[in-house]
Amino acid sequence: KGKGKGKDGPPPEKLFGENWEKPRSAIGLRLFGENSPPEHRWDYVLADDSRRCYAGYMRSPFREAERTQFFDIIKDGTKWCQPEGRQGPIPRKTAWMVKQGCRCHYTYGSIQV
Repeated sequence: KGKGKGKDGPPPEKLFGENWEKPRSAIGLRLFGENSPPEHRWDYVLADDSRRCYAGYMRSPFREAERTQFFDIIKDGTKWCQPEGRQGPIPRKTAWMVKQGCRCHYTYGSIQV
């Protein structure tokens, strides 16, 4: 389990001609870059419409000093926890933030934050 050595089966059946998913235009799905003003340009390094799979990024509109300030405010103002697994502390700290009043949890593996 979890080693990526599963049995290779046939690919899924294409349900919409050459596409596995309904085309975005058919359901009104737009990418962030299509809804952003021109000065906030998104670059898509992966755009596979047939599987509706995308990886895009937008360069930061903030100067380095602003980014550093935001990072420090978040880092210092966040209550970080270091969950423990079966073999002791997990080698990373985690914070899970939700809207006030929400009691949602984040789970990865057997760890719940």
